[in-house]
Amino acid sequence: MENSVKIHKVIRETRDAITLQFENHPSLRNYSPGQFINIYGEVDNETISRSYSFSSSPLAGERPSVTIKKMAGGRLSRQLVETVGQGDSLTVSEPAGRFGLRNEGSPVKHMIFIAGGSGITPLFSMIKTILNSKSQQQAPPLVTLLYSNKEPDTVIFGDRLDELEAQNPGRFSVIHFLQKWEANRQMDNVHHGYINKARLAAFLDSGYSDATEIYLCGPEAMMQAILKDLEALNFDLSKVYSESYQPTVALSQFEAESNVRRSEVTFLKGAESFSLELSSDEFILQTGLNKGLQLPHSCKEAMCGACKVKLLSGKVNMVENYALTDSQLKEGYVLLCSGKPGSEAITLSYT
Repeated sequence: MENSVKIHKVIRETRDAITLQFENHPSLRNYSPGQFINIYGEVDNETISRSYSFSSSPLAGERPSVTIKKMAGGRLSRQLVETVGQGDSLTVSEPAGRFGLRNEGSPVKHMIFIAGGSGITPLFSMIKTILNSKSQQQAPPLVTLLYSNKEPDTVIFGDRLDELEAQNPGRFSVIHFLQKWEANRQMDNVHHGYINKARLAAFLDSGYSDATEIYLCGPEAMMQAILKDLEALNFDLSKVYSESYQPTVALSQFEAESNVRRSEVTFLKGAESFSLELSSDEFILQTGLNKGLQLPHSCKEAMCGACKVKLLSGKVNMVENYALTDSQLKEGYVLLCSGKPGSEAITLSYT
């Protein structure tokens, strides 16, 4: 469901990044750290949407907020960062996404957060939630942030991270990794260069092992490199959680399971119904859009959940799924952007 929400305040984080603090709205009341919303905007006479993570924490007494970095070639992010202001209203979705804190209440001794650039956004929400949590554990976990950026001026939330560190001595620490750094800059715990295997090894050797969890968010190349390094260091990857890291079933497996050549997909939306005919190797969402159907969607990468719909009958084979929770899957929801027909007749409902 989409809602119009007013902006309470715009906070300039860096030259290219802002935080949008929203007025309290029922649709944004219940969100979890790590989740995101889709923001819709009109760009060049086209309605587009992008996903932006919450940087606020539901436990820190903050208004719901998302942080947006202007990306090269990012049409909506550029428009939002350059033009949006206090009092403006934006059309947004309800909170979505399955990236978040795991194993709450379990005896985790150390939680390591690894961020690259604007990947700090959902991790900042999680860190504040942990530090504000009234945990029943005898010893709350240590929290460490490894944060990689190009240079000091690109560090998002720098001052607030310093404040959190000062407010939680001995429990929360920040280690910066900067590709460009002037030694006279007043920043503590700075390493020149990238987070690499040697640095991870030295860090993990400092006494943390079985009771350690790692949360990872940043550019895909960075995340894949760190996962590879952690695997080489024999770290248990089942204890690594990331925004887009999830085993993907090969497309060939789905094709092998399906003997369907053509399929008729029927969509139910309130009292309206419409149909689409396509082959088993076509993605339902893209085929529908190509034929002029108005189907809800956003990222087209199985991450935002905007294209989810309930499967009433038939079979849909999803190539990827980073958005739907286990409970949503059990309820019969599927993602159309990564879904291909698995039966000759399929009925989907938006109600």
